[in-house]
Amino acid sequence: MIQQHELGSKRHNCLNELTMQSRLMTDDENKNGKKSDWFRLNLTGPVKNFSGTLCQLTYITTLVIKNNNLERLPAELGNLVNLVNLDASCNRLHSLPSTIGDLTELRALILNDNKIVDLPSEIGRLLNLRHFNLNDNPLSAEVSSMYGDGSDSNIRRMIRYYMDYFYLYNVHSSPPPRQWRRLAEPNKDGFAFTLMCYNLLSPNYATPVMYPYCPSWALNWDYRRRAILDEIRIYHANIICLQELRTDQFEEVFKPELQKLNYDAVFLPKSRRRTMELKESKKVDGCAIFWQTNKFEKLHEFHHEFMLSCTSMCENPTPIMLNRVMARDNVAVGVIFETKSSFDGTGGRQFCVTTGHIHWDPEHSDVKVIQTILWTAELWAYIDRFLKTSRNAAKQLSPTLSRSVPLSSKIPIPGPFSPAANMPVILCGDLNSLPESGVVEFLTSGSLSLTHSDFLNYGHKYMFKDWKLLEKWATDGNTLRHRFAFNRAYRESEGMCLTNFTYDFKGMIDYVLYTRQHFRLLGSLDQIYELWFQEKKILGCPHVHIPSDHFALLVELELMPTTSYVNPPRNRCTVETDTFGEDMNANTSNSSDNNDHSYSDKQDRLLPSNGFFSVDTNSANHYSSHNKSREH
Repeated sequence: MIQQHELGSKRHNCLNELTMQSRLMTDDENKNGKKSDWFRLNLTGPVKNFSGTLCQLTYITTLVIKNNNLERLPAELGNLVNLVNLDASCNRLHSLPSTIGDLTELRALILNDNKIVDLPSEIGRLLNLRHFNLNDNPLSAEVSSMYGDGSDSNIRRMIRYYMDYFYLYNVHSSPPPRQWRRLAEPNKDGFAFTLMCYNLLSPNYATPVMYPYCPSWALNWDYRRRAILDEIRIYHANIICLQELRTDQFEEVFKPELQKLNYDAVFLPKSRRRTMELKESKKVDGCAIFWQTNKFEKLHEFHHEFMLSCTSMCENPTPIMLNRVMARDNVAVGVIFETKSSFDGTGGRQFCVTTGHIHWDPEHSDVKVIQTILWTAELWAYIDRFLKTSRNAAKQLSPTLSRSVPLSSKIPIPGPFSPAANMPVILCGDLNSLPESGVVEFLTSGSLSLTHSDFLNYGHKYMFKDWKLLEKWATDGNTLRHRFAFNRAYRESEGMCLTNFTYDFKGMIDYVLYTRQHFRLLGSLDQIYELWFQEKKILGCPHVHIPSDHFALLVELELMPTTSYVNPPRNRCTVETDTFGEDMNANTSNSSDNNDHSYSDKQDRLLPSNGFFSVDTNSANHYSSHNKSREH
């Protein structure tokens, strides 16, 4: 009895599987209902013809057809998409079908003792191939030179060569245009604008090891950069939020190029640049916000460095905070804009845009949640401080909260009637979190249980009640809360079900969220048709026509007039009088001791000289490049 099986559990070591023996089940085994897991096909002969009908067994993972008289393999061989091992040694094969390139799960391809001279360029699509035996074949000089002694390094170079060649002469047609989805019509008194959110895939992470399915020339940054800039110019969004943009590329390419289109920008590289020499720090990637200067005026910018946020949130960070969160140097940047005067009377409206990049590792889901909590807590405090300061004075504020003294002596916790509730906010970026994750639940619902599985049972160990910027109501009981009332663009029925498309991962991890009482979502750009990827047999991105492993998100939002703002109800909790004010008053007497701390024009954060920075250095050293070769 042929039974399909769970493929993942049957993929033994590929070479061992080739030598496994099979037997017929006994009568007793049949009577007792023993199931047969049939995933290996072994044909011995001498067989002269391998029928294409056998290729209907698409679930098999091992095919052994050695020691026969086969002169050709059928084109239908490409149907065996789950094949891991193929042994066709000791036959009379002169060539391989081009459909061999469809066997992308193949790990072992044994073809010794045949009559093969050349290989099809499609062999370059076998990105998982680890064992490739071509010994004792009359190989052409070119193939023989590449194959050499058949070592692992030679095989990898050969596969890379054929991949580059295949895509150079078999370039697929470009993807069909992404369709615009109109969701609502604008109001005459609203301010409509477009916003793009895009993870560019930094050249730091775009390596052949991480993206073996992408030809070298299409993975090259110069090639991808031109395509990215073309995409930005085509969509011409009013506000552009970018992640994984390298410092040197921001300064030397993106800012100058987009200035030609009347964009200005802010940029924040990851915190590791603090421990580097200037030349090396230029290679650090970060987040940027670009905006059209004819539409918006920047009033103030905010910087979030989650590594440094840990020490400002808690006077004595817990060991878990130091070891798990401070070792990650992710950042976010925010800007408060004011719309410029126009004939339709929509000028003078303020709103905030913030974009960030959350930690990538699925094994550190608690870190992702903590970084998101830090982001929202700091953002609320930043906005509250800005709105309590006159406009002229606000322009002189540092873009970050001072790390030199406790936050409690600099900024009181925003109360239940904080002006921050009236600030329209857009939060977007690469959150490295699926829609069902704790990160997205926290942002969209406004709360998250400390027992959520993403905390990895560490929820109570983070001691949230000791965090200076969290109000008492936000940490009462077993739940964490924030005050933003976010809606999410690109919900399930809004044209995009995935934002990251690679060979081994496909899912939605990039988001645009907006405060629902301030904005209306007017439209969004659909994703590339999935059918195109299937028809062209595209294994993942980046691709010849797609410069990043992420897709750009593009939305049109309408900023509603101030009179339309309605604060969201907060009936789920009881807001109590801040007790933090007493702590603030207690610290006021000591504030004069800190007057010598001032902000430098050359630094976006004030670093005290009391040894604090050495903590950051140690944390940065925990950041292991081999443990994180790619941060999505």
